[in-house]
Amino acid sequence: MKKILIVDDDTVHRIMLKVNLLDAGYDVIEADDGDQVLPVLAEQEIDLILMDLKMQRMDGLETIHLLREKGRVEPVVVITAFSSVESAVEAMKYGAMDYVTKPVDIEALKHTVAKAIDFEVLREENKELKNDWVNSLILAILSVAVRPCRGFLKHCLLWHHPMPPCLSTENRAQARNSLPLPCITTAVAKRNLL
Repeated sequence: MKKILIVDDDTVHRIMLKVNLLDAGYDVIEADDGDQVLPVLAEQEIDLILMDLKMQRMDGLETIHLLREKGRVEPVVVITAFSSVESAVEAMKYGAMDYVTKPVDIEALKHTVAKAIDFEVLREENKELKNDWVNSLILAILSVAVRPCRGFLKHCLLWHHPMPPCLSTENRAQARNSLPLPCITTAVAKRNLL
């Protein structure tokens, strides 16, 4: 169950939002001002923050700015009065994902919340796929890079530890034939230089 943090200093409005989001199947946590967001996030994993822009102690813009400054990436949907849509646009510049206007249309709110949570799920999946892709690329590069190293290691063993004298001439030839050609060529060339 996805967990939503509702941040609003208007108790009646906050309870109305909570009841409707609980009915929609979300787990809901409440905070009555922006200054309580970081402590809640320190204690619980939150999937979405639904926050009023106008609050007494710490308004929504200041809270969003603080969240992003602290490296928090939880999606934020802001609630604003219809007359202050400019503030909502500014909040989106700070990192809010979307906004709803007051008076809140509950169906529009449910749609906006679901869309924001779905987007966050896709973002996380995309991040995981990128990590998987990078890891696969690193493994592919390493596997290609290791091939020459195998030859180099065999070359080092051949150069620093010549074939044991107890091997017959035929066995020495078989041992050398099992090494890659560049390795043998390099080893022979180096021996001829000395």
